[in-house]
Amino acid sequence: MEEISVKEYLEKSGQLLEKYRFNIENLRHQRKQIEQKFFLPHEMVDFFHTNKSEYKVWLKIQDMILTLEDAYADLVGSMMEAKANPDNYNYYLEDKRITIMQLKETEEE
Repeated sequence: MEEISVKEYLEKSGQLLEKYRFNIENLRHQRKQIEQKFFLPHEMVDFFHTNKSEYKVWLKIQDMILTLEDAYADLVGSMMEAKANPDNYNYYLEDKRITIMQLKETEEE
């Protein structure tokens, strides 16, 4: 793990946000392609009821979207905190792509 500046943290985190956004949109497109096969939503449910493997694919896509959206929101919050209080944290880069923000330990007197 490599220590980086707040500026580098924000830049690398911005790159991660772009990747998250791209992946979320790609997954939404895949979900839309599945759902557009059905005129009415209940037709999709009927299909999934008889084709559990197709349901599992749709559900996995849905779960990945939710996971990425949560990660996206968490990263936006972390970046806002880093901008608001840059001196309160140490910033690291793991595997040359994953940003980590860690609260500095305060010395007890």
